[in-house]
Amino acid sequence: MSDSPDSQLSPLSKWSSSGTRILQAEAIERFNLNHRLERYGSQYSQSENNTKIHIIEGDLRIDDNLLLDWEAFDSHGLVVTGNLTVTGSIINANSNGGPFLLVAGQTRAHAIIGGGAELVFEGNAQVADIVIGHYNDGILTFQADLTVPVVVTMDHYLYIRGNLDGRWFDVFNDGDEWSSFLDMQQPKMAIMNEDDWIGLNDVLIPLVKAGRSVLRADLPPQEIRNKFKQPSYFYSPVPKDGLK
Repeated sequence: MSDSPDSQLSPLSKWSSSGTRILQAEAIERFNLNHRLERYGSQYSQSENNTKIHIIEGDLRIDDNLLLDWEAFDSHGLVVTGNLTVTGSIINANSNGGPFLLVAGQTRAHAIIGGGAELVFEGNAQVADIVIGHYNDGILTFQADLTVPVVVTMDHYLYIRGNLDGRWFDVFNDGDEWSSFLDMQQPKMAIMNEDDWIGLNDVLIPLVKAGRSVLRADLPPQEIRNKFKQPSYFYSPVPKDGLK
C-alpha cells in the first residue's frame, strides 16, 4: 500500500523525484531495513502500524537542504535506493530524534549534520565543507569512503567503515578546540568556545543551512591530524570485504 507524498512539509518541488510513501512494515520487508538500520534491530516493536516511510527508487537530486527533523519532514524515514545529490546540506538539528535516512548509492552534499536520528550512507560520500555528529541519541554511519575537509564528533556515534579523506576532530572526548578548524571571524562564532551546544543550534547550523562555509582557510595539514593523532574509537576503518 502506497500513496503520493504530502508536500506541505517537504519542499518536494526541489526534488528530482517525489517518490512514494509506503507503510513501515512494507518498507522493512522490501528494503531489509532490520539488517541495514539499528532502529529496526532486535529491540524494534511494530506498534506504529500506520507509520509511513518515504521511498525514492533510483537517484535523487535535491536543489535545497534536506532537513531531517520531525517538523520539517512528512515521514518517519527516507530510503534512497540510488545516488543522493543535495546542493545544500543534510541536516538533523534535533539532538533527540528525527526521521532516518538510508542512502544505498553515493552521496554528495555541502555538509552533513547528524543529531538524534539515524543516518546511514552505504556508498561513498563526498562532502564539500563539514560533517558533524552531535549528542549521543543518534547514529551517523558511513559504510564506505568519506571525503570531507573536516569531521567533528560531539559525544556522537559516528562510524566510518571505509577510508576517511579528511581531518578528524573530537571536541567532546579529546578536547579538540572548535577554533582549530572553524572560521572564528564569522559573526557570533565565538560562542562555540563558550557553549558549543547553544552555538551549534543558534550559529553553526544556521550558517550551514545558508550554504556558508564554516571552516577556516588555514586548516591543519590532513596528514598531521590523521597520522600522528590517535583517532576516536568510532573512526575505525575495516577492510571492505569485512562488511556484512
